[in-house]
Amino acid sequence: DMRYGIAVNGSDSYSADADWHKQPGSFIRVDGNGYTPLIPMDSNTGSIPSYHLFSPDGKCVSVEVEISLGIYLRLGFGTLHLFGETPRSRGDYFYATSGEIVDQYISGSSDWLESTVLERKSAEEVPFRCHFISYPEYRMQASAVRCTIDEYDGWSISGTRTTSKSFMSQYYARGNFKVDQIFLDLSPNIITGVSVMIPVEPSISISEIDQPIGVIPGIRYMDMTNYLSGEEFNISGERWKVFPWYQKSGRSLQYGIAHKLTDV
Repeated sequence: DMRYGIAVNGSDSYSADADWHKQPGSFIRVDGNGYTPLIPMDSNTGSIPSYHLFSPDGKCVSVEVEISLGIYLRLGFGTLHLFGETPRSRGDYFYATSGEIVDQYISGSSDWLESTVLERKSAEEVPFRCHFISYPEYRMQASAVRCTIDEYDGWSISGTRTTSKSFMSQYYARGNFKVDQIFLDLSPNIITGVSVMIPVEPSISISEIDQPIGVIPGIRYMDMTNYLSGEEFNISGERWKVFPWYQKSGRSLQYGIAHKLTDV
């Protein structure tokens, strides 16, 4: 079953004796099959119209890939800006636009592309947005953050489960969707036309309580009704560039993801 694109997997260090996706401290799921699945950014076999790389603080990298004219996918990795000192996370994270998991669950189809991003069943298309997903948990791995909780030291995988023992990970991570979805639905302001810029704040779900641990630097969610795909704009002296979650006015409606620009 042939797939095209880029797959990512976080790790702590390097061992010449280990495969590239099974390096020390890499993301390993806790089921009994022993698989080390990768988080894929599925692409196509044709030319890439454009790609954009961002590194707002030198500790993280975000990539927007235009896989076809006007259609975008993404991946990223780095270190969160933590909310104070916390033993629950060192701040390491990574994510990728995900289709189905790269293991025995591959179906070889693209049926994960539902009519809109709010109806998708396979995985997130932007980091830590698992709240829209109600399909089997094994298809939700699109974002991960490293955490240390009690005796567990490993990756907290984006998902909707809240039990301490789950199919994919010891603990689940998710974004601040309970609040930011309200702002997205109310944007842009009908008087000023301005959209709210919403930070991406992963939380770790412990005993069914979401505990925020930090924010991904240089990324904001926003309504892009008044912006074109790839358009640059200024807010309070900062420059940003916005892209659709998938395709503006298409599958992703007017949902956008903006990246902070820095001078090189």
